[in-house]
Amino acid sequence: MAVDLTEVLSFKTFVEARRVKAVPPLGPLAGQYGVNVKPLCADLNALTSKYAKGLPIPVYVIKSSIYAKGYKAFVKPPTMAFLLSLALFSEARRDALDFSEGLNHKVLYDVIRVHSALFDMEITDSAKTLFSYLGSAQVVESLPDDD
Repeated sequence: MAVDLTEVLSFKTFVEARRVKAVPPLGPLAGQYGVNVKPLCADLNALTSKYAKGLPIPVYVIKSSIYAKGYKAFVKPPTMAFLLSLALFSEARRDALDFSEGLNHKVLYDVIRVHSALFDMEITDSAKTLFSYLGSAQVVESLPDDD
């Protein structure tokens, strides 16, 4: 069966984890593409259930007739820029971190450790994402164990 690629549409937006509702921007955006909003919200709430409630999550929705529901929703982890800004610019988080030696890998690992505790994320996955984001993925292999 050949798929007509002109019938494949997609959109991206951010939603609050475990709080997805048919309100702007998701509701009008999904309606504009002809996606039924109620099942989409239920699917997105299920997909974001492992994240802390209210955390902004990037969402990608592909609308096509090849999918049973007429669409396929994907969620990505929170953006690293958001996570770093939350960890570095929140006063409560800054007081818990030691910047006396500058911003080095140990400080970044502490940011990830504090952050993973806040959002119930795996430390190694978060650290790999952070260090690859910073261009130093080789350090991930020698991270200290979390005590």
